[in-house]
Amino acid sequence: MKHIFTGVSQFAHNVDLITLVLTLVCGVVALGIFVCIGYFCFKYHSSRVTEHKYKYENEKLEYTWIVITLMVFMAFFFWATHLYRKEVSVREADYKVFVYGKRWMWKFQHENGLMEINHLHLPEKKEIKFIMISKDVIHSFFLPAFRIKQDVLPEVFTFMSIHPEKSGVYPLFCTEYCGTAHSAMKGKIEILPENDYLKFIGTPSKRGRELFMKHDCMTCHTGESALGPSLAGLKDDDHIRKSILYPQKDKTPNYDGIMPSYKEVLEEEEVRDLIEYIKSTKVENEKLL
Repeated sequence: MKHIFTGVSQFAHNVDLITLVLTLVCGVVALGIFVCIGYFCFKYHSSRVTEHKYKYENEKLEYTWIVITLMVFMAFFFWATHLYRKEVSVREADYKVFVYGKRWMWKFQHENGLMEINHLHLPEKKEIKFIMISKDVIHSFFLPAFRIKQDVLPEVFTFMSIHPEKSGVYPLFCTEYCGTAHSAMKGKIEILPENDYLKFIGTPSKRGRELFMKHDCMTCHTGESALGPSLAGLKDDDHIRKSILYPQKDKTPNYDGIMPSYKEVLEEEEVRDLIEYIKSTKVENEKLL
């Protein structure tokens, strides 16, 4: 009850507004129906009706009622659809956070490699994009103060964005039953002024490049190599991840497909570091590809 009508994003305010208006409209309609029921019970009680002299059909009233209610509730439908499409549309993010769901904890990785468990720090008044994946079963990432949630799936990335408007600490829950300790799979989101956030996360790491070099990726994926395709210009997270973990399932034409699977070699967080490094312009600038 603490965060009802006290959302911390514009989307939360919009959801609160449509919920309030819908509740009021339904309440007014319900009240009108009960008033009519009471009035009709009194007026048409058998003790007051001596003969059948009432016309019980009124097609004009029926059609008017149908059209008005249809228009009202279709208006709510389009209003809600507009809010949903606006919220899930692709937006330019100021910061990205990688979310890993695992029974029974939430693990977060900032773009510089800093890891957090069940307690995520974020800046206020910035567009934040969550890139999420599960390490085991289906989870659901729910932020009630932001009025938004998104399923977190194994083997597939899902996405969610928020724009916090004020600092504070807000709850995080899993809303998809994932096992015996499902109810304990919770955490918190702490929103900080941007300067405090930047002090907290520290300087960027170079783990992606270090992994790229450690596993000799440049041997096959330089511009001069004939062993593997160039990685320049790759931007699809899912495609890069599957190419690292399941290289034999989606072979690039004109190559022998000699790349081994790194599924048992790399942790999910290390895969994330590699993906970000491959997508970055640093790779091309260093002429590794």
